[in-house]
Amino acid sequence: GYREGQRHRDRNALPLFQQQGRICHCDSVKKVGRIFSEVEREYERQGGERMSAAKELDFYLGCYIRLYKEHRDILRFNHNFNSFVTHEKAAPELMRPYVASIMNYAKKFHRLYEKGRIDKTIKTDLPENKMFVSTMHIMLAVVARFAEGVVYRTGEDDDLSEELLLLKQMLMTRFTA
Repeated sequence: GYREGQRHRDRNALPLFQQQGRICHCDSVKKVGRIFSEVEREYERQGGERMSAAKELDFYLGCYIRLYKEHRDILRFNHNFNSFVTHEKAAPELMRPYVASIMNYAKKFHRLYEKGRIDKTIKTDLPENKMFVSTMHIMLAVVARFAEGVVYRTGEDDDLSEELLLLKQMLMTRFTA
């Protein structure tokens, strides 16, 4: 069934992700690094640490939409990579660079959340981890699914940016004061 097909696809991706016992630094991994750098430059250009917590949340959610519009290939790579490391049970030492990048954004979200406690521009009625999962992980999951094309469409345009804007608005409505 599905799991066997997924494992077969993951096994076929093995050369892409693993080489001589380590996670391969292929072009997609390098591109992700460039995208993260672009996000950091744009964050600073828009005011960086001086932004309110609500403005930061809006900025980061908007980055997912931009990622969907400009880098669907990376979202598809990320989906396949996640499937691979899950099913192949990648060794923790191989995953350190990947986990470090995720932790970098978790730390940024922590600062955003703490800023929100002070400036009261976001609602902090949920614990930080629940809010992180309910915003950043959900947004990433949706943009990845949209990039994969795993969405029922009725012959409409393939661009789902409007739906992503709606999701962003719903999250902002729920989490901003």
